[in-house]
Amino acid sequence: MKKFPAFIVLCFVLFSCKKDEFSVTRNSSVDNNTEVNNGFVYIAEDMYPPTIYALDANSGSIRWQYKNDTDYERFSPIPCVANNTVFTEIYSLGFPEFSDGKLLFAAFNAHTGKQRWVTVLNPSASIVPLSNPTFYNNTIYVTAQKKLYAINADNGKVKWKLICDSGTSNNPICSPTVVNGIIYTGNRQHLFALNANNGSIIWQRNADLSNSTPTVLNGVISFTDRTDGTVTAFDTAGNLKWKFNKAGYLTGSTTTNNSFIYQGIGYPMNEFTAFALRNTDGAVKWNYTQPVTPTVNNGLCGDPSYYGNTIYYALTDSLLAISTTGAHNKKWSYFTGIPADSTFFSTSSPVAGRNIVYVMTKGMIVYALNERNGELIWQFDTHGENPVYSPVILYNDGTAIHPAGSGMTQ
Repeated sequence: MKKFPAFIVLCFVLFSCKKDEFSVTRNSSVDNNTEVNNGFVYIAEDMYPPTIYALDANSGSIRWQYKNDTDYERFSPIPCVANNTVFTEIYSLGFPEFSDGKLLFAAFNAHTGKQRWVTVLNPSASIVPLSNPTFYNNTIYVTAQKKLYAINADNGKVKWKLICDSGTSNNPICSPTVVNGIIYTGNRQHLFALNANNGSIIWQRNADLSNSTPTVLNGVISFTDRTDGTVTAFDTAGNLKWKFNKAGYLTGSTTTNNSFIYQGIGYPMNEFTAFALRNTDGAVKWNYTQPVTPTVNNGLCGDPSYYGNTIYYALTDSLLAISTTGAHNKKWSYFTGIPADSTFFSTSSPVAGRNIVYVMTKGMIVYALNERNGELIWQFDTHGENPVYSPVILYNDGTAIHPAGSGMTQ
């Protein structure tokens, strides 16, 4: 097995399953000891030293962590978890030189944190935002620095790469989504449909997807288009279906179920608005509006998450659960605290499964909440300062649940 190059120092700390000192467990009506809920919650911290945590899904205790005290690194905002493996893009920069770094891609055993392989994608790369990888047909698709890479999931070898240059930025490509052998991705100028086997372009359309991962379900591709501030939908043949425009700032990716597309607006308005659009024509099915705390200055902080007839929104100061049936009213909200600097918001998104919803706040605390009533089950404080990442769940039966921005929710 190949080892990490000398410029990366790996330090894995394995812990027992007992509760970690930073994890606070509370009483809850959710049975956390059932086998069906056993598993891991993966999060990443983007501060020196950057860390990937694998937490026990039931207790919040650390199962393993990857922590690099020597090199400055950044990880994919949302790792891809598939085949009991954690896949992540890595930007490694020798500290404290801060010269050009190296762009890598790595795979870790999801249960132990042991490195499986690492691939150098670019031996000399400037700092760029990293994308969220997607797994399909034993291939990892990931974008960075104007390129889309197809990587063998078994050994890390690059199968092919494609340049998708918008001419406006070093990293204009959004995270990819793969459905039925077709890759949907985009940059600041185009939405692309590509052949997953070789990267050949099937079609491309004018759009700005620099802030949104395409969501594809039932033949509808939806995303937030920064060109005109709309939720936009195409069919899989590349035909425009509809556009929905609403005053305010649409952030991140859409979330969908079989019939509706969900988004929200919370900045710079003085209220937060959640809405559901019919996926066939973009008609508004319902709206939910609530005031935004004036001292917080903004509302929506990432992509919404759909689970069990509930849509979850991570606001700057709280997690909000709204019923998608009946009167579409608030089911509950959990106050996560107002950060010291609330003028910039986290892009962390909630992820829910098997009666528990997980979210990371701007204060770098991970919360596990009862999805029925918002009761706290446990919390884990990373003591970081700059969260931009969202949790991913892996259950012991191999089921993985990703947030909307990952491209793995299709």
